[in-house]
Amino acid sequence: MTLLASLTTTAYQGRFADFDGSVHERELSTGEADALISSALFDEDEVVPATDRSGALTLVRVIEDQEGRELRRTVTLTPPRSPQLSGAQYAQLADVRAWEEFHPEGGSVDAEGGVVMRFVRLSPTVARRLVARGWLLVTSGPGREAVTVSYAGRVAMALREHRTQATVVASDGPAPGGLSEYLGGGHVFVGSCFCGWRTEVAFESRSLAQGHAATHRGEELVRALGWEVSEGVG
Repeated sequence: MTLLASLTTTAYQGRFADFDGSVHERELSTGEADALISSALFDEDEVVPATDRSGALTLVRVIEDQEGRELRRTVTLTPPRSPQLSGAQYAQLADVRAWEEFHPEGGSVDAEGGVVMRFVRLSPTVARRLVARGWLLVTSGPGREAVTVSYAGRVAMALREHRTQATVVASDGPAPGGLSEYLGGGHVFVGSCFCGWRTEVAFESRSLAQGHAATHRGEELVRALGWEVSEGVG
């Protein structure tokens, strides 16, 4: 086992509210968190990303007992550290994700502890830092150790890709979206995102524009997890 594979890190702090009403908390390693999230997605449980920038996820499983009563288990996963990526970190994770598109098994760990993806290589220092933050997952298999972007890493990437804001687009005269008559020519706001998305109409309050932008970010976080967007987002 290489040094990279031997690194352990806490990807999430988990809070488990179980079917019987009991509640407990524990730390989850990157591997444990990915297994839990993957299982929830496979079983079509409700997976709801927080629409703020915390990177938190909520997993909800609903079953019925023998008497037909609905029982619910809710798992809240909260990153112990800020999921904010630097530009360099985003580019490094993007290299791994791009490789995964055609090689789902991920990059390979070389003898020095770097991550190799044909013509691209993450240095041992860079690889260790990304693994230590819970953004890369190292798995051991026959004859090789593979590296993929973890779910925490995917969330962090999506948060960087979808930085949203609400901005003033008119302060006097006609307002976009036909709101000028209602507002009397006052301020109106639109929600927008770093990815190029923006609201189709303007709103009378900043909070309304922020809310629509947050919904957009939540939908993109769901897509980053590889799950279909549903009404549960938000």
